[in-house]
Amino acid sequence: QAIALSHYGVIANVIQMAALQRDNGKPRGPDQWVLLAGETVTGMLPFFHVYGLIVNAMLQLIVDIIPKFSLSNLLESITKYHISHLFLVPPVVVLMCKSAPAAKRDYSHVKLIFTGGASLSVTLMEDAMKLFPNTSITQGYGKRQLVPTVQMFDLMSGMSEIIIATIQSPLERINDGSCGPMLPGFVGKVLKADGSFGGPGETGELIMTSPSLGLGYLGDEEATQTTFVDGWIHSGDEVKFSEDGRLFILISRMRFQKELIKVRGFQVAPAEIEDHLMSHQYVADACVVAFPDEYSGEVPLAFVVPSALAAGMIDRAADKDATEAEIKQEIQKHVSNHKIKEKWLAGGVRFIQVVPKSPSGKILRRILRDGLVSK
Repeated sequence: QAIALSHYGVIANVIQMAALQRDNGKPRGPDQWVLLAGETVTGMLPFFHVYGLIVNAMLQLIVDIIPKFSLSNLLESITKYHISHLFLVPPVVVLMCKSAPAAKRDYSHVKLIFTGGASLSVTLMEDAMKLFPNTSITQGYGKRQLVPTVQMFDLMSGMSEIIIATIQSPLERINDGSCGPMLPGFVGKVLKADGSFGGPGETGELIMTSPSLGLGYLGDEEATQTTFVDGWIHSGDEVKFSEDGRLFILISRMRFQKELIKVRGFQVAPAEIEDHLMSHQYVADACVVAFPDEYSGEVPLAFVVPSALAAGMIDRAADKDATEAEIKQEIQKHVSNHKIKEKWLAGGVRFIQVVPKSPSGKILRRILRDGLVSK
């Protein structure tokens, strides 16, 4: 959906991000900056994407343009142009961590990996730290309706000097589920199901207001009235605030939006199942969508790209169909053995060659979901 943004809002978000990188109102010295003017970053986001425009212009970075995402193009660019900062989404990090060619490259020049668009799981964080042992890895949270950055760790301080004293390591931060404090000027509240506001530790939908708030959805008054309410945006994300109230912890992205799979009234987040699937040796990539079911309404169905191990087993098998069925069954068991029944892959497992992704690497779940409907 196209969102109408104001010039005021865009400028406000630039100022908010710059303010986060100041210490008591005083700019830090160049030796304390992680992002320096003139350094090279990945450019996988579309030119119209507000995040790329804001961050790169503000920090005066050199952008290596990758017109269409492919892992080989990304790896070649990192090496050829000596890219020091990788702005990625978790699915791209997954591909890199599972790629044999990626493991053979030298990443000593990479200073920072910054992810957004989805939560970075603990397992993925551990894998990324092995592939990039000398690189700072962090994540942020944003909403297009807020131009877009909402919450991020202080990039300029370095990962060992984080401003939240109770969290000491990158892995602990990811495990905590937070992306850091909100940017200056943001106000957030937890809206509970009964319409009241939650306190520290209570869960509900995150609603926010900020000088960077957008004007609404272009040409969709109904959606605007639902999402933009009295100067606040309803994010659709389920969160809880930390006990000290300084930061929010993301529980489920798009918990209150259509992307969720509704199994007998139980809300299932596809990303949670996808993260779990990625830990299985037979899975190279995965996308989970809702599959219509007469009894449950919807059930999870997984589209899986078989790993090299799984593909090799099928190729060498005398009965390829039987072997493929056994591998799919093992993948289903991997979920049913570790997740509650509503999250089981009752819709089955289907093998595909590639999970469709946007130019920036985000999973295009709707393409596979719409394909099910058309069939």
